[in-house]
Amino acid sequence: MIPNALVAPADLTAALDRFRAAHGRAPRLGVDLDATTADTVGGLRTWMGEKLSIPLAERSTRFPDLDQYAMWIGDDAWFVDMPDFLSHFGHAERHGFYLGLAVFDEALVTLLALEAAGCELVAVTARSDEFNSDTREWIASNGLPLATVVHSGFDKHALEGIDLFVDDAPPVVTGLLKAGRSVVVFDQSYNRAIPEHDRGTRATGWGAPMLAAVTRLLTAQAAVD
Repeated sequence: MIPNALVAPADLTAALDRFRAAHGRAPRLGVDLDATTADTVGGLRTWMGEKLSIPLAERSTRFPDLDQYAMWIGDDAWFVDMPDFLSHFGHAERHGFYLGLAVFDEALVTLLALEAAGCELVAVTARSDEFNSDTREWIASNGLPLATVVHSGFDKHALEGIDLFVDDAPPVVTGLLKAGRSVVVFDQSYNRAIPEHDRGTRATGWGAPMLAAVTRLLTAQAAVD
């Protein structure tokens, strides 16, 4: 057994058994990377802080947490406008930014627990496939059980063969819900205005909250489907 590993609770195991009985296969979970599995905002704060030589103690003030899903909108905007953001972020992407991102606490053990319980896990990312190599290297270096990587853009609702998504981005989440897809909303300050939905539930982090959220949606899906 992996040290400090999570064990799937009995209700998740029961939900998986019902899903397999109904569909003849395991559920396929599409797991987002940026700001869901990877601390992309924190990574960009560090990247920009180093590039601009901003002292560590001042970086959170210069680059505050996001209340909107945009780093160029609002009084505390990180960048002047979208072109300014795209210029800086594009430079970071092309110079190995993704390789240095931290994995959120308990993401690894939670994904391993879901895999051990019988879920099929797929990385579904809005990143360009130009960065597939860096993405796969990051996944492997962190031991994440995400052998398949799908570069979807923001149109994740158009993907077939995914039974449940885990995502943070408001445009992605709303698109999935409108299409009748099931999604765990990974809690971030900028997505808390997303209304409740019978196909959606919120996880305040990895670990027990994520396992409970996946259980709720798989149980609800089995009842509907």
